[in-house]
Amino acid sequence: MLFLLPPLVEVSREGDERLDADHHPTLAEIRSWAATVDVARAARAVGISKSHLYELIKRGNAPFRVVVFGKRYRVITASLIAYLEQV
Repeated sequence: MLFLLPPLVEVSREGDERLDADHHPTLAEIRSWAATVDVARAARAVGISKSHLYELIKRGNAPFRVVVFGKRYRVITASLIAYLEQV
């Protein structure tokens, strides 16, 4: 007997939604996010890799507001939404 397994997905630490690597959240989904999100989630929303977004942040070229807490970066969701509404 052959059993088919569902595709491997990542469970977000920021909520119980399941995100695979190819999932780009809709603007409606993003509007339901917390006030800040991690870099990986923000990168997924704009369709770039998290390493590329980290580089943009380090160069001061991120297209939305980012705050730093110690060594952690958080993206302001309202700023991310404003950016996505423009593009």
